[in-house]
Amino acid sequence: MMMKMTRHSFQLLVAFACSVALLGSGKAALVLTDANAFHSTEAGAYTFTDCWDTRGGNDIYNLWLHDGAMWVNGLGDQQARPNLPLGAGQHSFWLLASPGSASGYHGLNMFFDGHVTPDISVYGLDLADERDPHQFWANGAAQTPGPEGMPNAANKLLYETPTYRVTLTDYFFSPPGVYPADWVSQFTINSDGANDYVGQFTVKVAVVPEPAAAAGAASLGLAALAFWRRWRRRL
Repeated sequence: MMMKMTRHSFQLLVAFACSVALLGSGKAALVLTDANAFHSTEAGAYTFTDCWDTRGGNDIYNLWLHDGAMWVNGLGDQQARPNLPLGAGQHSFWLLASPGSASGYHGLNMFFDGHVTPDISVYGLDLADERDPHQFWANGAAQTPGPEGMPNAANKLLYETPTYRVTLTDYFFSPPGVYPADWVSQFTINSDGANDYVGQFTVKVAVVPEPAAAAGAASLGLAALAFWRRWRRRL
């Protein structure tokens, strides 16, 4: 007796074929390796006042990251670099920095996969109250802080590799006192008796199929379609 293949069965066959092709491709991890926060003008240019980084062993104050449950970098200067793997999905991180007093606008450069020029650059209007709306823009200013020099900002909120797409979806920074936090100091995660700068950013990470995997999935899907058509003609 010949079994009948339904449309639902065909859809399952195609989905299985695509899954096999995509799972067969290995993907290198996406890693946030550095970040720099800095005071900026209303156009995003660095003012050469407050600046924080995630590299130890220099005289630049550290930028500390917290994922809502634990510290991403630290607790000391030599552990300031995050080297944070990011999987598919949405990720939010708090930014804490001290000391400083400048307010108005602050920028953030983000560096992935060991790069020393920014992959995502943003700046925004400082919050005066934690309930304020988040106003931020892509930053394309020249000579902004980086882990190894003063590179031009990326002028984009999107970073793409052959396997991942990272989109910055939210950002804010606030001067000391907006949030009642005193968790960090210049080079350690310890209270220093002064309120911290507090910010946050959110990124969405999506997996991009590799060309070979996508081609393989398409080929398997076409093969499944041809098989289904032949099957129907035999009924």
